[in-house]
Parts: sequence; C-alpha cells; structure tokens
Amino acid sequence: MSCKYDLEVITKYFEGNLPKDKTDEISAHLKTCKTCSTMYSSLSLTKKYITADAAYKGNVLYSIEKSLDKDKYRRGKKWSFFLDKLLFNNKNIITSSVAATVVLILIVFTLQNWYGNLNDKKSMSGEEKIFKKLLEEGDSKLKLKEILASIQTIDWKAYENISNGKSFELLNFIYENISFVEDDDIPILFKSNINLDGAYAEQYSAILGELFIRDKFNFVRILSKSNLQEIKTVSEYVAYYCCYSDPQDVITEMKELSNSSNLYDKEKNTAEILIASLESRQMLTASDKIPSTYINYNGYEILSYSSTDPSISEDNVKTFQDASLRFLFALVKEDSKVLQELCTEKLYNDLTKPHGNQEIQNMYKNLAGIEITGFNNITSPIVSHNSSIEKKIYVNILFYTSNLSRVTHFGITFSYNLETPIIESFGI
Repeated sequence: MSCKYDLEVITKYFEGNLPKDKTDEISAHLKTCKTCSTMYSSLSLTKKYITADAAYKGNVLYSIEKSLDKDKYRRGKKWSFFLDKLLFNNKNIITSSVAATVVLILIVFTLQNWYGNLNDKKSMSGEEKIFKKLLEEGDSKLKLKEILASIQTIDWKAYENISNGKSFELLNFIYENISFVEDDDIPILFKSNINLDGAYAEQYSAILGELFIRDKFNFVRILSKSNLQEIKTVSEYVAYYCCYSDPQDVITEMKELSNSSNLYDKEKNTAEILIASLESRQMLTASDKIPSTYINYNGYEILSYSSTDPSISEDNVKTFQDASLRFLFALVKEDSKVLQELCTEKLYNDLTKPHGNQEIQNMYKNLAGIEITGFNNITSPIVSHNSSIEKKIYVNILFYTSNLSRVTHFGITFSYNLETPIIESFGI
C-alpha cells in the first residue's frame, strides 16, 4: 500500500469511530486515493450482504427470496414452499457461503488494487516516482525520505521533461527540508547529479554546501567513503557554494581539521581535496572581482564589474547592464512589451508563442512571478569572438530570490551591436 492509511483506519472511518477532524481528512483522502477507496467500497459491500437489515426482517435469506421472480419458475409447482424449504432448511450453509463470497470479493479487490499498484511502480521510472511523490500532500519529513530513496539514479534532463520544467521545485524542497537529511541520505545525494547543469547545479551545490557547513568533520568522514572521482566532484560543488562569500575562514578551519589526529588517512586526503577546491575557487572568484564598482537599479545596490575590453566604453557597459536588468525584470513581471523591444524576433516568438521553444519557455516559467530580494553582482559585458567574423556580448547576473532561497545565475547573450542591445538568448 502506497499511502499512510491502513485497513484499520478506514474501518474506523467506515464505522464512524473517528473524531470529526480525522473524519473530514479521510473523506477528502478517499476522493484521490484508489487504494483506500477500494477498501471503503469493499467494506460497504460486506455490510450490505452480511449485516442484518431490518427492512428484510433481519434475515439475508429472506431478502434473497424476495428478490427472485417466483412467477418465472412456478409452472404449477408450490414454488414458495420449495424455496422456503431450500433456503431456510439450509440457512447455516447458505449464510456461511454468502459470508465467504463477500470475504472473497474483499480479498480480490485488495489483491487487484495491490497488484495494480505494483504494476504501476514497475512501469514508472524513478523520475516519475519522484515527481508523483513531490506532488502528494503529507508530512515533509516522510516525503523527503521517500524521494531520497529514488533520487540516487535521477537523470535531471528526464526529470525536467516529466515534470514540465519543475526541477527547481524538487531541489528547493530538498533544500528547505535539509534539516531532515540524515547521515545515511548524504551518500545518495552525492550521486544524484546526472545531467545536472546551469542554475540547477547551483541549487544542488547549495544543498551539498549546507550539509558541509552543518558538520564539516562528519561530511568529510562520509565523503571519504566515496570513490576518488566522486570526492572531487562533490568538493567542486561544495567549493562553488562556499565561495558565494569569502571562504577563507572555511579554508582555515579545514586545514586545522586536516592536521588534527581526528582523521584517518583517507579522511585526511578527502579534506585536502576539499581544501584544494576551495582555494582554487577562491582564486578564480578573486580574479573575477577586479576591478569593480557599485551601480543602483530600481533601489537595488549591485556590485558591477568593469569591462577590460577596449572595444567597449564605459557608456557601452552601462547600456548593456541596463538592458540586461530590464530584460530580467521583464521576464519576472511578464512584460511582453519590453521583451519584444529587447529580443530578436526569433527569441520573442520562442518565449511567447504556443509553437515556441519548450526549453526556453520552461526557463521563462521558472522566472515569471518570482520575488527578487537582492543582487550579488553583475558582470560587465564581455566580448566573445566566436569566429573570425562573428562577435557576441555576454552579461551574467547573480541575484537572490525569496522562493528559491538561493543565488540564481542568469546569463544573457547579445548580438554584437554597441548602439542597440539586441538579446539573442538567455539561460539560468
């Protein structure tokens, strides 16, 4: 049985022996749960044929006799006398047979439902099971446990298609309930990153990063049991998350842990791999942040990085930064007028038309209506020479959202036109 209610609870509901709030809860549940609905129907059928009914003189055999068309079988015989003799002289046998038949019906219903659920589980992919479980109501701790039981082999591209672009909701559910993640669950999360990229990878790094921050010694101990490639991969995700702010304190703490006598050799090696990833990411982040200045946009103070490309002047930098932020807010506010102004015709059609690009529209849905609570930084326009004759301009933004509780990476690609910013594509 796949739900939390068993036969005992449904029986108490059927008999009216539950409190009103619980009765209302079960009533609503029966409308959506095939398993419990079948049990309830079986109980109703049992009562109909076994329980004494005053309307039929308290005798199930009497009701059988009344339901028969006696004229059809009379043919000059004393039908009533014959039927009375047949039924009432053998009432013990017949009553037992009726009861046995009803019990058999109950068993068949239950087995049929159980087998149907079993077939459903066999035919459903792991991604479908996870999505179905995510949509269910119920205790978050139990739901998380059941999701983690299937998430180790999740293919995020497949899940994105099955869930119609709702990978953020799953990652955010895990993040918001991270306090329920136990030690046995952590190795499962280490492996659940197949085809994970873009903003989803950032949210995944936030999950691993929070588990690391929660208890660094325990995290290292668990991670050390993984293979070398997995240790390196997880370390990169952790380092990425820790470098949203200055990771120096974390690096210092990890070095102290690595030099202590509390770790075995393999645990020390794991700690050193984490330290190397943190230091590498720290250097990369530091090089990105030179030089920088603050800009204001709609009341937000944003750390902005100046361009070092000589072909882009300070005025050009401001033009593309403003266009990038206008585009981001147009997506959030679903402002089609601004989108049409800033986008190429193809991108606008992909965003808004029924025949548009499904992947792009899924990204749009993930941004539409969110609440932006603050910005971390915005990079200056960067000119990229894709070929000898083609140039592109890229702008990247990191911003905080209230419903995702994370930093979201947002990238925009412009045509190389320093006079009028035209957006060709974007990604999150």
